[in-house]
Amino acid sequence: TQSQLATYGLAPAKSTLVMKDGKNTLDIELGDKLPNGNMYAKLPGKASVFTVSYSDFQSILSETPFDLLDKFLLIPNIDAVDGFSIKTPTDTYTAVISRVPEKGTKAGSSGKTPTKTTYIINGKTVQTGPFKNFYQTVIGLLADSPNPNPNIAFNPEITITFHLNKGPQHTYHEYLVPYNRNFYAVFLGGSSQLLLDRGQVKTMLTSAQDLLSGKSSSSTTGG
Repeated sequence: TQSQLATYGLAPAKSTLVMKDGKNTLDIELGDKLPNGNMYAKLPGKASVFTVSYSDFQSILSETPFDLLDKFLLIPNIDAVDGFSIKTPTDTYTAVISRVPEKGTKAGSSGKTPTKTTYIINGKTVQTGPFKNFYQTVIGLLADSPNPNPNIAFNPEITITFHLNKGPQHTYHEYLVPYNRNFYAVFLGGSSQLLLDRGQVKTMLTSAQDLLSGKSSSSTTGG
């Protein structure tokens, strides 16, 4: 009965795990922990109660949704990007990736014609290596924590926009709204669930400035 299951912490269950592989699915409901290190468990829809080792599930049960989340804000492959921009209160950085067929070449066995790629920022052509280092700082932005105040007013200070040549959506926006002196609230798809350290944004903007000035940026972020 439900009252009996409640004595085991299973009505309702303290946790329910759904584990899947390519062929099988296992649902298990977990209840109270016992002094001996085990915990009560049962299968959904079944009346029998058994025990499992808490240590087998401890790492999973201690995870938070943020721990399981992909921390990268947006990481489009550079081959799918035609350009992107970063707008701040004082500056705008507009990057264009130009791909044109190489002169005198024909399509190969794959049917594709070799192309020449040129990287441009604010109208200035830049070298491939420095540009890609800059791009890594843009797509390498990592969320630092969940946003405790997801209803924060939408008043972006910085906007990052990607223009893609592949996929169902060709334009993506990341809006950075001041949260406090250390963090920005990140708006993606109309809501803000994540906070981003201002230091990462500073590194990204410094990389853009260094690229324009011809100076090699020493700080890049993977992505």
